[in-house]
Amino acid sequence: LLKMGKYMEKMLQYDAEEFRSMTGLKPGTTPQEDNEQDYFKYSLYNNILLRSQIDCRRVEADGSERVFEIKTRAAAVLRYDIENYVDYLGYQIIKKIGKHSSFEREYYDLIRGGFLRYIMQCKIGGMDGAFIAYHNTQKVFGFEYITLKEMEERIFGC
Repeated sequence: LLKMGKYMEKMLQYDAEEFRSMTGLKPGTTPQEDNEQDYFKYSLYNNILLRSQIDCRRVEADGSERVFEIKTRAAAVLRYDIENYVDYLGYQIIKKIGKHSSFEREYYDLIRGGFLRYIMQCKIGGMDGAFIAYHNTQKVFGFEYITLKEMEERIFGC
């Protein structure tokens, strides 16, 4: 899932033609080496240097910069039984609320399993939040932008 997640992040960052060329999916091309320039923001905590990779940034009309994370999130059923992922390729998120096949279930699981890590990445990188793409490895079900403030409220209650 990790390698696939990196490809999906690139798919969200580039137009279709450029993505096909980069990955070798375009006829007559071979995958390019990943020599793309990475961008980082650094923070200092006491005498420890912290680094956070920057996925996306947007320059607002007033010239201010908004930096955020891009995350791809496989459905919980796939993550919990990765050895048998083929059994779940037909899994769909089909409703907003409910214990199964819902955005509510995926969001709840994200709070439990991802928000603390996302908070740390956002704080180190001075990011505003994270753009999440929910998927089952074959289909993207939807997108959600979650601010750092919302993540902190869900984890810390403040």
